[in-house]
Amino acid sequence: MRVFNANVTKVVDGDTVNFDFAGEPSIALPKAVLKKKSIRFFGTDAPESDFEGQSQGEIAVKAKEHLGKLLRVGDEIQILTAVDVSDGYGRILGRILKGGKDVNLRMVRDGWAVMYQIYPNLQNFEKYREAFKQAIDKKRGMFSSGEVEYPFEFRARIRKTPPTRYVGDYKTGYYFYPTEYKLVSPEDRIFFSSEGAVRKSGFVLRPRSLVAELYE
Repeated sequence: MRVFNANVTKVVDGDTVNFDFAGEPSIALPKAVLKKKSIRFFGTDAPESDFEGQSQGEIAVKAKEHLGKLLRVGDEIQILTAVDVSDGYGRILGRILKGGKDVNLRMVRDGWAVMYQIYPNLQNFEKYREAFKQAIDKKRGMFSSGEVEYPFEFRARIRKTPPTRYVGDYKTGYYFYPTEYKLVSPEDRIFFSSEGAVRKSGFVLRPRSLVAELYE
């Protein structure tokens, strides 16, 4: 994990923020990151406001507004990178701390982002899991009106593609194939890029009996 200081320049949506470095970066970063100066929150996923020209509507607007209340232009922040420092768009993958408080976690706790844990970026998993469960149980934020289409589900629907990530069940230690993700409680999902990765991390394939109804 790498840490550096920055200042907020723009809240893009509920899980993406642009920034300026506070002086010269104290750590080595990829050239694409140095140029783009944008952070994609890791561990969370907020409603999409502009994904291939499509939006999740009011909840996306409110998620951005909520993050805008937590982070204002010019705010001094610390950025903690994930194990994977950047994504395919040249954005840092990380957490934002403001006054020592985890802003990513606050968005989950307030119900304006869902927990979206992708291996190996699992720092503070237990805290995020508990915050997410509370948001759902207490119907905070986007969960106040009932059924919610999660952002990754929305992206898959817009692209007309099936799920691609294997899912480990934190509670049971089983893993499930991508299309079986709904059989794992949302707060217990750990996503993996391949079956090899999920096996290597110690999960074992779920018993056939747990998915029998899907294949009848």
